[in-house]
Amino acid sequence: MANEEQKMNEDEMEERLDQLSESWFIDEDDMTLFGQFAFKDFPEALQFVNDVGAIAERRKHHPEIHISFNEVIIETWTHDVEAVTAKDFELAEEIDGLAASGQ
Repeated sequence: MANEEQKMNEDEMEERLDQLSESWFIDEDDMTLFGQFAFKDFPEALQFVNDVGAIAERRKHHPEIHISFNEVIIETWTHDVEAVTAKDFELAEEIDGLAASGQ
């Protein structure tokens, strides 16, 4: 498997994607990892964004986060190598855990 800072090949990404919730997909055009999450209302979505921000800050790996009323979209890739790496999947796994716990 790729190290944290090494670009992952298609097979590696598919293998890791299979371990995530169905909220995640790979944008093959931009080669980024996307997660899409729906919530009851804006305050719940905003709390999720704040919690994701805390995770990102602790990991020193910061995704793009988009919020629209009750929907949050997270886009991540490793900027240093301009590609999806193991760091992105590790972040996605932790975000999945957050989403599954209901915060």
